[in-house]
Amino acid sequence: MLCKGIDLAGHNTHRVPSSLDGPDLFQRAGGNFFHTPGMVFKPTIRNYVDAFTHKPVLRALINSSIIALLTTLISVAAGSMGAYAAARFRFRGSREIPIIVLFGRMIPSITFVVRISS
Repeated sequence: MLCKGIDLAGHNTHRVPSSLDGPDLFQRAGGNFFHTPGMVFKPTIRNYVDAFTHKPVLRALINSSIIALLTTLISVAAGSMGAYAAARFRFRGSREIPIIVLFGRMIPSITFVVRISS
């Protein structure tokens, strides 16, 4: 059985198949309910070629790579020095640092997100 689509004026607008239609669920008298045209999208690499040969995009990629490399080197250097100090020397609170780090790793970071909208 087909369910009817009714607009505000009470006119039949379209036919929607219901779950009671049986094996010819998506069949109409005139053909298929869904029409799938041939492949519309033809993949190419032209956009990549244009992006990497265009000078401002290439310059931005180089700048981003330099910033990422410097940030990584500074983070690794600071983290290594801090880890060496925490492992080598004993100071007040040195036993609690691994526990605090462990708790930070156990709790998913999405739980720290603060709701902005009201």
